[in-house]
Amino acid sequence: MNNKLISPTLFAITLLLVLLHPINGLATTITIINNDGPNEGLNDPTPMTPIDGNDGTTLGEQRMIVLQFAADFLETIINSNVEIKIEASFDPLTPGFIGMANMVSWELENYPNTTLPFHSTYYPQALANHFYGYDRQPQKNDMAIQLNSNYANNLCDQLGFLADPYLGLNNKTTLNCQQHVLGTVLHEIIHGLGFYETLNKATGAWSLTNPDIYSTQLEDHSNMLLWPNMNNTQRIASLNQNNLHWIGLNAAFQSLFLQSHGAITTGHWPAGHISMHTSNEDNLSSAGSHFAKYLYPNEIMEHTQDLDDPKNTIGLAKQVLQDIGWPVFFNGDKPLLSKINDAEIFANTSYHTDFSIFDNDNALHYEKFYNWSSTGRGPHLIMGVSANSSDQSIVADSDILISGVTNGLSDSPDTLRQLIITPQANATGMTTITIEVLDVDGNSDLMTFMLIVNASNTPPVVSITNPSNGHIFLTTTQPFSATANDIEDGNLSNIDWGVRAAGGNWQYDYGVSGTWTKNLADGSYDISACVSDSNNATACDQISVSVSATADADNDGISNADEVAQGTDPFNNDSDNDGLLDGEDPDPLTPTNDALTVPAMSGLGLIALCLSMLGLGVARRRTNETD
Repeated sequence: MNNKLISPTLFAITLLLVLLHPINGLATTITIINNDGPNEGLNDPTPMTPIDGNDGTTLGEQRMIVLQFAADFLETIINSNVEIKIEASFDPLTPGFIGMANMVSWELENYPNTTLPFHSTYYPQALANHFYGYDRQPQKNDMAIQLNSNYANNLCDQLGFLADPYLGLNNKTTLNCQQHVLGTVLHEIIHGLGFYETLNKATGAWSLTNPDIYSTQLEDHSNMLLWPNMNNTQRIASLNQNNLHWIGLNAAFQSLFLQSHGAITTGHWPAGHISMHTSNEDNLSSAGSHFAKYLYPNEIMEHTQDLDDPKNTIGLAKQVLQDIGWPVFFNGDKPLLSKINDAEIFANTSYHTDFSIFDNDNALHYEKFYNWSSTGRGPHLIMGVSANSSDQSIVADSDILISGVTNGLSDSPDTLRQLIITPQANATGMTTITIEVLDVDGNSDLMTFMLIVNASNTPPVVSITNPSNGHIFLTTTQPFSATANDIEDGNLSNIDWGVRAAGGNWQYDYGVSGTWTKNLADGSYDISACVSDSNNATACDQISVSVSATADADNDGISNADEVAQGTDPFNNDSDNDGLLDGEDPDPLTPTNDALTVPAMSGLGLIALCLSMLGLGVARRRTNETD
């Protein structure tokens, strides 16, 4: 890390030199291999809201974005030309356990092969591949990391917060009690790169029969012996006292730098030795493979993840990786921008999003060891930041605002930055937005995305066509229909229908095409029909209806619904006007008459009938006269 102050003039000169003499791009490739099954872990389809630079929309997608960002960040630090392959999974693990890393394979340096620097020593496969210059085990991955999918934020629970692990790309969590997944992933990948000892903690013997490259730099300072030079009993003893040190030269130089520039350096020793985690602190199984918990400044490779541990720098882990053989970039670590996806907005609106800036060796990470007095402000990310648009008529460069940036220089310590783009008035079209960052060593990173500005959207229109407002249903089944259209999208066939009883809650049926049919009980209801267009503009129509199916409006003994079904008039108790109530009439649609009925007959028949009736009358009169 450079302990110098950067003025705007010097920064401009540095930028000019970089433009004239560009630095070669990254050589390292770290690939994440999804080792989870369908619908779990990295494939979990649970919907999620984008958070702090992580724009994934499912739990699995957000987890994969964090893993890939961690891999991208380590690519800015390690300089190797052989691909590093990491298989990753999220699985239910022991409660309180965050994650773990394992080597898929190791390589032993032994005669007559002398490619690896230390004889009779095991190297993690990824590191061995680097020394050989090619993948020695192409059919295998180099390491496996496993993270707890059921991790509970116990501290959050104790404080009364319901909080899932933090999946954003900020160095800080939303709540201080949350697990920082990015910090966990970085920690485990660093183990997989070789920050890892293979001692059997029960016996003191080597689990691989020979020492590993990492253990060659561990010293018991009480007897000044390195682990490979100890017997089993001595190695076990070194794990039970606070005298276990890391003595690698690269880490020692960095430790001495910190000691010479800071008032407080706990766990750092005059020779540059660094205190390591032992069972005196806790957890014997983690002893040796972590820095001491009391180390200050705090380190990402401490045994437990604390709130004040860094999440946007790997700290002394970089020098430990150098000590075991990993190469780094001669001109310093490279900055890294998180990704912004292509986006669409409407004319005369603004686009808002956020992104992260990481830079492992930035002076900000050792703010208490750096002289900030001549800057005129407190600690900040020392970085040049620029943004431009490919089409100035749509978005001018001055229309792009990034938080914590003044005159092209970062003036904020924040990792997470807000981006606001306000296109020109009434402008429409497509433009490419480019954001670039440049550190004091001349290293840069840039990120581009497309911004499409569409003409202002016309909301859709929807109308309930049947029934009309105030309609009274007399049937047990009630049909509803509506039409909807949109100027941009045309006819909209899928309608979201809603119903609520008076004083009740809405109940919805979504995406109904055609007639919507309900079976509502008698009562009063509000009915709504809503549609959305392709730009998520929404419109609704609403009516009020009543249902009176089981009632008897005309008091004829038949319910309204039954009258409609049999064809009688529900508002007329004598539908056929024959003097009988519909409920008592065996045939309520046909009139009934008890008076004499004259059958139809021909003319001669009618004359005969009349003569017969006259004769009957004469006979009766004579009889009466006789009586």
